[in-house]
Amino acid sequence: RKPLRYETVQTKTRCQCWMVFTWISVAMMCCPPLLGFQKPIFDREAFICMLDWGNMAAYTITLSILVLGPSVITIVYTYCYIFTMMRRLRSGVLIHDKEYATALSENLSNPSHIMSFVLVMAFWVSWAPYAGLRIYTVVNGPPQV
Repeated sequence: RKPLRYETVQTKTRCQCWMVFTWISVAMMCCPPLLGFQKPIFDREAFICMLDWGNMAAYTITLSILVLGPSVITIVYTYCYIFTMMRRLRSGVLIHDKEYATALSENLSNPSHIMSFVLVMAFWVSWAPYAGLRIYTVVNGPPQV
């Protein structure tokens, strides 16, 4: 947890291995629909071919759990940790390791943490209506005109 240990824990070789693992796993997750034998849907209004995600419900749910799940958990955990530590430092809670407290206060005094949080929240808030509408349409069917 100490910020000064990052270079010893996360070496260049380890980062490269994680990047290779990420690219291979993403390719393996995204290729099945592209290599499948299903017919794409052609949207005449937009002149675009799309995959029929409605007929691939199990794949869609699995992919969203494997991709969105860890991402959301990591984002929530990281921001909870950052803002908890910011609150502790502001309230004056005593941290026994002086080197850790100094490094932590220097890192948390950077305003980019709050801006990053605002950008992530703006992204989720802006996509929430579309996601809610799509979930509503999947559950209740398309609206009757």
